[in-house]
Amino acid sequence: MICLKAIILAGGRGSRLGNLTDSLPKVLMEINGTTIIERQIKILNKIGITDITLVTGYGADLIKKNLSAYNVNLIQNEKYSTTDTLYAFWLAKHCMDDEFLSFFGDAVFEEQILLNLLEKKNADICLAVEKSACNKEDVKVILSNDLITRIEAYRSESPTTISVNSANAKFIGIAKFTLTGAQIFKNTLNNFAKNGELNGDIARVLDVISLQKKCVYAQIVNDLVWFNVNRNSDLDMARKYFTSKT
Repeated sequence: MICLKAIILAGGRGSRLGNLTDSLPKVLMEINGTTIIERQIKILNKIGITDITLVTGYGADLIKKNLSAYNVNLIQNEKYSTTDTLYAFWLAKHCMDDEFLSFFGDAVFEEQILLNLLEKKNADICLAVEKSACNKEDVKVILSNDLITRIEAYRSESPTTISVNSANAKFIGIAKFTLTGAQIFKNTLNNFAKNGELNGDIARVLDVISLQKKCVYAQIVNDLVWFNVNRNSDLDMARKYFTSKT
């Protein structure tokens, strides 16, 4: 059965893109004449997912205006400038009552990545990862076959527990949750909230689940194309690759 929902985190400014995002959030950058966020929504609709929730922040009004033709649910993160992806997911916790896909609003990817995740039916939580060497800014993953045993995002204010050398893959920010996986994820989010720990990256929650539940699996994407648009060079490469693609 097709995954029923999608949650997209679209609240970041994209400060590493320089003056491109002075007045426009990076999800409204265009790829082949279509904004990144519209491209994501079109891919979701094409594969049968129409229940879509966006967590916005920077440029929320511009995103709302840009998506006026689409039937999407919008949640505005008023604290976007002082919070990260963990808090953004917590704002969308009421959407986690069924299986869902999630990804970051700056992700430009081939449709097949989502289809492959959906085919991984026995994995309650499945993350799209690329097997490769990591740099310190990557969301580092330790794989044992297709089981994710550890995951960690780099944050300058936090100590690193997974070294670049010990990681053997990187999380690209796209994930699938079955109903059981969604319940585990939501319960763990609520535990973080009860402890006043909603700061930082969502990898913190996924790491706890991988250690305690051992139910976080990988879908390898090395044969497919994806970009996280963090810098001008990422945007340029995404535009170049998808020039003649939808």
